[in-house]
Amino acid sequence: MAWGVPVALVTSVLFALALVPVSERIPWLRAWRFWPVLRELEPVLAVVFGAQCVAHWFVVVSELRPPRFLMCLVVSLALAMPTAAAPSARARRIVAGVSIAVLSVLAFADAVYFRYFGGLLPLVSASTAKQGWAVLSSVAALSLARDLVFLALLASGVWLAASRGDSAPDGSRRLRALVYRAGITATLGAVAIVAFDMRSWLAARDSQKIFSWRQPLSETGLFGSHLRDVARVVRAASSAGKPPSAETIDSLEKFLDSTRVAVPPELFGIARGKNLIIVQVEAFQQWVIDTRAHGVEITPFLNRLKRERGFYFHGVWDQTLISPTADAEFLTLNSLHPMPDSAVVFRFSDNDFVALPGIFARQGYSTFSAHAFERGFWNRATIHPRYGFQQSFFDRELGTQPKIGWGIGDKAFLLRALERVDTTRAPFLAFLITLTSHHPYGYLPRTEYHIDTSGLPDMLAGYVGSVHYVDEALEGFFAALAKRPYAKDTVVAIYGDHEARIALDHAGEAQAREVLSLDARTLKDLARRSLATRKIPLLVVVPGAKEPRVFEQVGGQLDISPTLLHLFGLPKPKAMMGTPLVGKGGAVFRGDGSAVAGDRMRLADGNCRTLAGDSLPAAECDALARRGDEQLQASWAITRYNLAERLSGERRASRQSHGP
Repeated sequence: MAWGVPVALVTSVLFALALVPVSERIPWLRAWRFWPVLRELEPVLAVVFGAQCVAHWFVVVSELRPPRFLMCLVVSLALAMPTAAAPSARARRIVAGVSIAVLSVLAFADAVYFRYFGGLLPLVSASTAKQGWAVLSSVAALSLARDLVFLALLASGVWLAASRGDSAPDGSRRLRALVYRAGITATLGAVAIVAFDMRSWLAARDSQKIFSWRQPLSETGLFGSHLRDVARVVRAASSAGKPPSAETIDSLEKFLDSTRVAVPPELFGIARGKNLIIVQVEAFQQWVIDTRAHGVEITPFLNRLKRERGFYFHGVWDQTLISPTADAEFLTLNSLHPMPDSAVVFRFSDNDFVALPGIFARQGYSTFSAHAFERGFWNRATIHPRYGFQQSFFDRELGTQPKIGWGIGDKAFLLRALERVDTTRAPFLAFLITLTSHHPYGYLPRTEYHIDTSGLPDMLAGYVGSVHYVDEALEGFFAALAKRPYAKDTVVAIYGDHEARIALDHAGEAQAREVLSLDARTLKDLARRSLATRKIPLLVVVPGAKEPRVFEQVGGQLDISPTLLHLFGLPKPKAMMGTPLVGKGGAVFRGDGSAVAGDRMRLADGNCRTLAGDSLPAAECDALARRGDEQLQASWAITRYNLAERLSGERRASRQSHGP
């Protein structure tokens, strides 16, 4: 990062000099003996230095270390090939300007995306692009003043494309032709080098996955990383539909057999035959539980539920990747990892899933999902039936008023969803997805703001207020449920879909320290969005349970379905990779390469530390990294080759139930 700003400034100067309308007005350049050659090459040079400038300013605004300059320069030269190949000087100027403008827009989108997701915008997953309009408020909240540099670069590209410059000929026709061919040759050579690098990288085992975007960004820069990502996704798409080899299936079966652990019989079947309501709460992090703001509990109802009658699972981590809420649904219902480069709900929507609702449906349960937003968002109208939901209700069925943020507020939504439960044949499984506590946490009207958040940074204050509102919504939901005749036979499970993605600077951390009842270590991890605080609460309320319980086993959303199946006395399908969270120990692995087992935590960048923050030698986490890699590769193969039914031995039964 220390060298990021100087390098970005140097490339900015070179880019400015390479802009034709600028250089034509510099006397000493025009007097230079090589001016005719330079003038012919200027559009190409503008793209090369423009791409370099954009890539290095991305590094600066994203607070990353600069990439390897030479490889980044080669990629920038390759990007100039369309400009070099344009047939006339005017055409080259237009192509160069458009190229610079497009690269600037892409870099801005990447900067915003990187702040939220920690990765680059997946260019090949165009199916998610249509959802961009729905998250404009989050884009605005994540944009920073320093991003204006991309607007300036965009404007320079537009200016270059629109300007005509000095039309006076320089040099002979033979010289112009020679320089034109030299430009094409140089850019084609760069393309060949990039293609060779891509081929070598694709042959490496590490190209199968992305554990941390920081590594490819440091190797090839912003645009080189995009090219690698596109190449990897295209390779995966080209092999889509191909049947897996017998060796692949055999190795997966052996891996699944080897990772099965003995589960204590404790609590097995305690909820057998009962109804199940699952509430997935938007952006619900564990740190809010039992935490106070100005001495007032953020989640008083859930705290009381945990103390008095709930089964509280304390060691659950967020395992989502690039499609947070959709990843959470996939993880929770299928007990498989999300894919590292695309949303399962789009790319693999035709798969035959062995998911929790389908398992319950085969046990005679009625199953439905409810979400107060568009049915097409995250492809839910298509994917939910594939998961086994027999009915799904969206804003069309649940209504659009009173609206708070994206849809009706959670208080109204949960009560309307409960009305749908009233008309559902028992036993039932209902899956309810809340929405009000959505990033950037500024949707709650003042009339619904019932906790003092003064003194907190704006986004964190909005988050605390929104979570307090959700706690009130859940209290109203439980009160309404208690009046139903089926309440005594209904289990309710509540969990968070992903972390809130709020980072704090030093000033914000100091503000939070004055308001929140969190210890210094937790606050520091929270401010840095450390893995240590990327935990989500899981609370299960079983009617008739005699006392509350707290379970400390380490796990993730991958383990939620196996835990619920354990409570309901149902066997876990073989393809589900999670483990019931009723034992001891445990481990959790994330698709970015991070992992936790016991008190040991491996970060995505390969560093090793304790949960308390003490550094450990990286080698002490090597075994954890290998275990995580094995689990991730196996899970991704199950999804990629559509093997969940086959490995679980349910394909034939499923096909028979649906006819030939």
